[in-house]
Amino acid sequence: MKGDVIIIGAGAAGLMCAIEAAKRNRLVIILDHASKIGQKILVSGGGRCNFTNLNIQAEHYISANPHFCKSALARFTPQDFIALVKKHRISFHEKDGGQMFCSGSSRQIVD
Repeated sequence: MKGDVIIIGAGAAGLMCAIEAAKRNRLVIILDHASKIGQKILVSGGGRCNFTNLNIQAEHYISANPHFCKSALARFTPQDFIALVKKHRISFHEKDGGQMFCSGSSRQIVD
């Protein structure tokens, strides 16, 4: 098995990392203990995938490096993820407190 990038974990972060690496023409290998990718995504939000929250704020995160959260959240915003969901024509809706869910199944996010 040969690849440019090896990602450990086929959860949300690992899959997003794989997508970004593949966009840069990298051969990606994903390793995970689960038998299927995105298993936790599939059960998130009661099976509808709570994929982002409009009210994300860096001060709500505890970190040894508080500037990391500010930087990370500024680089990929909830609006960026919503644009990605729209690009793939996945319908969604907002619930209380800015929580964003798929209108259908979380399978739409994984696929």
